[in-house]
Amino acid sequence: KAIRRQRQMCIRDRSGTSWNRNNWKGTEWNGKVWEGDPFQPDPDIPAGERNELSDFSRSGYQRGHLCASADRLFSMDANGQTFYLSNMSPQIGSFNSPNWSDLETQVRNWGRNNNFRDTLFVVKGGTIRDDQIIEYIGGKDPSSPTKVAVPKYYFCLLYTSPSPRD
Repeated sequence: KAIRRQRQMCIRDRSGTSWNRNNWKGTEWNGKVWEGDPFQPDPDIPAGERNELSDFSRSGYQRGHLCASADRLFSMDANGQTFYLSNMSPQIGSFNSPNWSDLETQVRNWGRNNNFRDTLFVVKGGTIRDDQIIEYIGGKDPSSPTKVAVPKYYFCLLYTSPSPRD
C-alpha cells in the first residue's frame, strides 16, 4: 500500500503555484491549520499498517524523503504528500544532508534541462535484503508490521527518453 501511495505521489501537476512547507504556517489545508512541520502518517494507509511519528522519534535517524519536497512545489497537496511517513526512509543525518540532498538537487537540475532529454524518470529507494539492513526502528514490539527498515545502501536510478528527432 505504501508503494502505491509513492507512485501516486510522484505524478506531476502543472498548476503553476509554488508551495514550500516554510510558507504553510497559518495556512488551512485538509481541514486543519498548519502551525509547524507537516510530517504525518499517510492517511490512505490504515492505522496499524502504517508508520506513526513515534516510529521515528528518538531513533537517531532523520526522516529522509524518497520523493523530495523540492520536487513537488506545484501544489500544497503534492508537497504535503511528500511529508507522509510512507515517503520517509530512516537516514543517517550526515548522509541525508548534504549527500542525499545534493544528489536530489543535481537530479532536479538535470530534469529541468530540456536540451538533455524529453522525459526523465527517477526511481529512488533503499536496499531491503536482510544482509543490507542496518536495523529496524519503530513498531510496538519486535514482530510489529510497522517496524521501519534502516537500509545500509540507497540508490537513485535515472532513465531518460530522448526527444523525437524531426
